[in-house]
Amino acid sequence: MRRGDSIGAFSSADGLNWEWIGTESITLPSEIYVGLAVNSHDNSRLGTAVFDQVRVNAVPPLRRRQTTEGSGDGLQAAYFDGATGKIVSRIDPMVNFDWDIDPPAEGIGADHFSARWEGWLEVPADDLYALHLISDDGARLWLDRQLAIDAWADLAASQSTAKVALKAGQRYALKLEYFERAGEAIAKLLWSTPTIPKQPIPQSQLYTTENPPRTTGPVRIAAPGSSEPSAAEVPTDLPSLEARLDDSARAFLAARVTGLVQVVELPGRTTAARLGRWETEGQSIFAIDRRGYLEYEFVAPAADIYQLEIQGDSHEKLDLDRSFQLLISADGERLGRKLLDAGFDKPGTVQVLTPWLKAGPHRIGIYWDNARKGRSFQVVAVRLQTLSGPDADQDGRKDWVENWLERSCGVDTTQGNFPVIYSPSSPACLEGRGRFLSMMRITSPNGALLKAQPAREDRWYSDVPLSPDMPTEIELSYENGGHREKRTLAWEPTNLLVAGDMTVRVGDALLLHCLPEGTAAAPNGAGVAGIQVAGLLVHTADALKPFVHGFGQAGTFEVKGTYTGVQGRTVSNTIHVKVVAGSLGDPVAAWVGRPRVWDSPNLPSSGVVLDADPRLKLTPAASPDPDKQRFALLVDEAEPRYIAARAGQGGPILSAVRVDGFRLFSSSETNFEVVDTYDDGTQLIEMGLVLSSALPEVAVEVKLIVGGVVFEDGTVIKRLAAVDFNPLGETLVRFLRPALAKTSTCHRTAAWQGAVRLGEYR
Repeated sequence: MRRGDSIGAFSSADGLNWEWIGTESITLPSEIYVGLAVNSHDNSRLGTAVFDQVRVNAVPPLRRRQTTEGSGDGLQAAYFDGATGKIVSRIDPMVNFDWDIDPPAEGIGADHFSARWEGWLEVPADDLYALHLISDDGARLWLDRQLAIDAWADLAASQSTAKVALKAGQRYALKLEYFERAGEAIAKLLWSTPTIPKQPIPQSQLYTTENPPRTTGPVRIAAPGSSEPSAAEVPTDLPSLEARLDDSARAFLAARVTGLVQVVELPGRTTAARLGRWETEGQSIFAIDRRGYLEYEFVAPAADIYQLEIQGDSHEKLDLDRSFQLLISADGERLGRKLLDAGFDKPGTVQVLTPWLKAGPHRIGIYWDNARKGRSFQVVAVRLQTLSGPDADQDGRKDWVENWLERSCGVDTTQGNFPVIYSPSSPACLEGRGRFLSMMRITSPNGALLKAQPAREDRWYSDVPLSPDMPTEIELSYENGGHREKRTLAWEPTNLLVAGDMTVRVGDALLLHCLPEGTAAAPNGAGVAGIQVAGLLVHTADALKPFVHGFGQAGTFEVKGTYTGVQGRTVSNTIHVKVVAGSLGDPVAAWVGRPRVWDSPNLPSSGVVLDADPRLKLTPAASPDPDKQRFALLVDEAEPRYIAARAGQGGPILSAVRVDGFRLFSSSETNFEVVDTYDDGTQLIEMGLVLSSALPEVAVEVKLIVGGVVFEDGTVIKRLAAVDFNPLGETLVRFLRPALAKTSTCHRTAAWQGAVRLGEYR
């Protein structure tokens, strides 16, 4: 779409719904030619193509948006010299720098420096914005404490983009980090909209920390490779107490918590277990390698939900990167991924809520997720804190704790009216909310434990066998007993005389009967019911007694019910019961931010609906095999996500599959260096590979694509399984480059799950 010199690009899967791709400003004459091109991609062959629905239309007049001009003063900037440790602070009106080989500020060297810009962003109009980050070398951008762009690697000048839905009149916390290793240096932050061409974000829309925001608001950031933003609301103007609360729960806690009390503080060196090489210095502990894991043991003085606070820093005082990705766990359960952001001159902290912990000892795990060699994370202290608040009912449990548990744990009320949940089939598929399944118990009437299985978006499901004669009462305990509830389930009979077609799972049973309305009160008896399944009479008896029929194989079955009254009157009706089976198979691996093909196994072409975690993107794709459904799958983070298969829309869950997100780091993101030179001039070159996490289903293939260069064992293709990586997900690959070689060690690194290619480095 052209408006003057502004050119906007859009794409559509159906020709009706159009997605904005980007807008650029290009100087053009008043008249231009537009056309379509085709390329065979092979100089020895001609290519042909057929185009349809081609037309050139006049663009309708642009509807003017109401805009708000800002009064910003720029962003607070801090420049850090990695050679001397010197820090220079100033206010930059905007981030639009091409330093080339010059220093960025007086007192800061031209190479080996980093910078951090912080403040607030205000947009002039409600719109979908593209934020563009151009950097040489690496940079990353946070918007309202969500990582929007991650391009933290030794790169030539390159651009990364994130799409965000923003509202005028609100301000959004903005942080931009940048590092320069050597050579040319570029750092630019730009934006564009469907009607505004790409340009630097102007000073008028940027505010320093000395000019705080008037309002707060939500930010919607699209996942990598996706145009679907996800909402999250985080306050941007934080009083001191709020700033010390778990950021993922801050909006909930801010209005309910009145204080913070430190219960226990453990110096970093007092670990209970370690993985990787660590050394102590004073009361701290620091990593010798690029990754590592620590465990600490706490004694909780009372049953409660606590907050963990981890204080850490870089042990390398001249480290250009002062941010550390931490995966935190409690008693083996993941609490979340947190970014510990240390200052150039002081440690940083992160906070995370625990589950409800019983009084007594507990283990806290801290996994430092990093790929670059030469960095060193230091843990200064680990703290256990209680969050104070009112206890209106004086039951010894704070109101915020009760509210939090009720919000995050429990059976779905949509499954039936409390206190009884009715199910037409047995076992009943019970669903609910709850993250920490190892801390959850479901107890049946006979005392047996029922299994809670993970489902999408921190949810669970469980199959509960029902009795045809009486309701079934179960007890559910969440988070070590922090929240408890009882639920009553009842098997709802299916009256074949009035029922419609149904879908059930293989192994499910229906409670069938044939009884005209009001027949139970007839003075001469209820009559006789006859039930046929697939033409075979399976039941005949008193119509007042429901009959249990199980479906043990897949297919569509004709079920006929006939009622014969005491006077010989006959009433009948036929329904179709579709019985579906399906397993989603073994865990699916997906490289974060890179779409993969997933052929869903053992699912019928109809009758089954997939219910995917909204944090991953699942798009139907054309399948070459008519017996399999194919999807394009994109995962948002190196965390487990789940896809459930249901028997019909909103029906019971047949099975669920775990999608394991992972990241693979190589070359410029890890290390690539000459470690030895032999007498004949041959160089031994070492490259690090980091698989985060090292999944058993993922293999990594490194293939050399230049002549003369081989791996240390003389081969040109190396395939690595999970066992070839250490417990922290690391391994090394070594190349031999002869002295006469005119090329570098050019190679391709790809990840595979079986025969499916998951992505590739080049």
